[in-house]
Amino acid sequence: MTEVVYCERSVVGRAAGFVTTSTLSFFFLSWKLERETRVNARENQAQQRPSDLKPLLVSVEKAADMLGIGRTLCYQLIACGELESVVIRGRRLIPVAVLHAYIRRLMEEAG
Repeated sequence: MTEVVYCERSVVGRAAGFVTTSTLSFFFLSWKLERETRVNARENQAQQRPSDLKPLLVSVEKAADMLGIGRTLCYQLIACGELESVVIRGRRLIPVAVLHAYIRRLMEEAG
């Protein structure tokens, strides 16, 4: 580890208000370790989302990939009412439940 020292005062003693460079290094390194621990804990907490958490809405491109069709055909299915979609802040999204219902409907029609 690199030792960082804030000041380079000579060792006079604590009574005079001076601290040794080793004391400064100890406090700095302990502060740095505590900070890194807090940052790592936050990152780990953000990464530890439940694996069963699945998106409720997907983009048109992702929906097309899931259905195995092209993006243009997916937009055509939306335009003719075969697939329902929602718009959130200008972004068109398709509920995953709608994709499942569409596949079920195709399976029933196929017999």
